[in-house]
Amino acid sequence: MLPMMPHREDMVVLQGLPLLIQDIQSVWQDLHPVNRRLAELSRSQALIIVPLKAKDHILGTLTVDRTRAHSLGQEDLELMTTLASQVAIALDNASAYQQIEEWNVGLELKIQERTQALEQADRLRSQF
Repeated sequence: MLPMMPHREDMVVLQGLPLLIQDIQSVWQDLHPVNRRLAELSRSQALIIVPLKAKDHILGTLTVDRTRAHSLGQEDLELMTTLASQVAIALDNASAYQQIEEWNVGLELKIQERTQALEQADRLRSQF
């Protein structure tokens, strides 16, 4: 069995490279079948896919499409790359905040348990 070659849009996730397709028909055979179907349903003719990268991790992708070929260009790609960077930072910050909140809950529980243990030890000591 031959190894599968990555589809053009897979490189966004696999290598973190942004992708500008000005005319989908020119790369139609290179697209994953699922993405071809999505393009058919949305009538996409031009496409930008940019990675959402934070701390050298790819969190996902951000996609913009247009129903007219050649309606997206290099400036649009640069704008989407900047936007994706900001979105990735926001997602990473939200994830860090959630992790800190979970740690705080765990610490509060440990403090309560330790306080109860100390109170119980103090009560036992005062009985003697």
